[in-house]
Amino acid sequence: MIQRFGGSINLNPHLHMLWVDGLYDVGKGTAQFHPLAAPTDEEIRELVETLSKRILKCLKRKGYPVDDEAEMTEEVEETFLQVQSASVQSLIALGERRGQKVRRLGLIERGNFEGAVLEGERCASFRGFSLHANVSCHAHEREKLEHMVRYIARPPVAIDRLHKRDDGLITYRLKKKYRDGTERLLFSPMELMEKLAALIPTTTTEYPNRGKEHGNGDGNNADPPIFRPWSAGSTKRTRTKKQSTLCGS
Repeated sequence: MIQRFGGSINLNPHLHMLWVDGLYDVGKGTAQFHPLAAPTDEEIRELVETLSKRILKCLKRKGYPVDDEAEMTEEVEETFLQVQSASVQSLIALGERRGQKVRRLGLIERGNFEGAVLEGERCASFRGFSLHANVSCHAHEREKLEHMVRYIARPPVAIDRLHKRDDGLITYRLKKKYRDGTERLLFSPMELMEKLAALIPTTTTEYPNRGKEHGNGDGNNADPPIFRPWSAGSTKRTRTKKQSTLCGS
């Protein structure tokens, strides 16, 4: 599942994946599950470096802007992309504080966090990319599985952690402190609106070929799939060349 936001109301596109970490052997007629060994910290660190290099190389090959190479033509599009770019970098894009860092509150300590580093068990980051692979549950742990799914499907802002101060500024309490000691973020009302706007996807800039994701698989059908209400007792599915339909009687 693609999630567009991070824990600080910032644009942070990333993937959440749930999968069976093992394989089934059906050679003897009865399926038998064989779990795989967990990855090591060093494997995760090497993997995040490899992923970051390959993803950036792939994006550049496909013509997407990498390292501020974007060339904007329309003022509206330029402004919106500037807001998104600033959100990814924890900067302010508009207003009096344009180009400055989002203000942090808490006991902040200076440090050097550049390069590929381990941030925890089976968790590493490198040049803006991060990989966390330390969450698992057994087949009988249904509540833990539900918690994982709810975490993936959570909204971008926890309303109970927003607080408006007497001076009109708004603080957002982080669920977990930053490594430098930051506990809360400080926004003006306009800065908060800017951060929320950056989380909204646009079909023109982010899904230019969305028609190729639907239809009969030949890439020529621009019509999206059509879903229709169905009764609880029916699982009948029909598909035509022009549309994918879920229906029932």
